[in-house]
Amino acid sequence: MNLPAHTVIIKGTQIYNPEKGRWTELGALDVLQMLGRAGRPQYDTKGEGILITNHSELQYYLSLLNQQLPVESQMVSKLADVLNSELVLGKSNGGIKFIMLHNLYKLFHRKKWSF
Repeated sequence: MNLPAHTVIIKGTQIYNPEKGRWTELGALDVLQMLGRAGRPQYDTKGEGILITNHSELQYYLSLLNQQLPVESQMVSKLADVLNSELVLGKSNGGIKFIMLHNLYKLFHRKKWSF
């Protein structure tokens, strides 16, 4: 559902995680997705986002908004699931080729080999 608004207010950045049994910070992508709703293209030239969080998390969110946090792949942790889904869908050739090329790239990049 597309519900843009002129101003988006995120009141609190912690959510309860039942798997961990404690409160955890919202993920970076979740925050960016919510703030991305600010601004109505047909009415506004800009939108406003207000983020209310703990002072201890302030630097993290400022870095997030200034895009100074590294992006890290999580594929390795889900590799078994990816391979299984490729096999079940009958697309194993493409998936296996992708993983081989991905690993070769990482190997060459790590060793700094060139051709």
